Amino acid sequence: MKKEWEPGWNDSSGDLFSFFMSGDCYHGRMELLTDAEKEAVDMAGRLYTLIADLVVQGGPNREDDLAEFRTAIHHIQHAVMAQAAGRRYPGSFRLLGREIDSMKKEKRNA
Repeated sequence: MKKEWEPGWNDSSGDLFSFFMSGDCYHGRMELLTDAEKEAVDMAGRLYTLIADLVVQGGPNREDDLAEFRTAIHHIQHAVMAQAAGRRYPGSFRLLGREIDSMKKEKRNA
């Protein structure tokens, strides 16, 4: 049985992680995430597993400590997955390391 932080743990094809990581999400034009982005999201999940299995000790605060790591890992995963929004809507969302296209135009016109 998969652990709750592993992809597909709830066997739901509708969850966000599965949607972005699926090789079948094309929407007619392009895959949502690049291979490097998919690998980064997967790697972050593996980091959580490593921390949960080998770093965080058992004890009364284990679940609270793991919850902090889960939150941090999810922030990383969401930031990487947001790349898809930046490519699809460049006037509204920015790619990591870049500016929103509409902000560049405003700077040029100022």
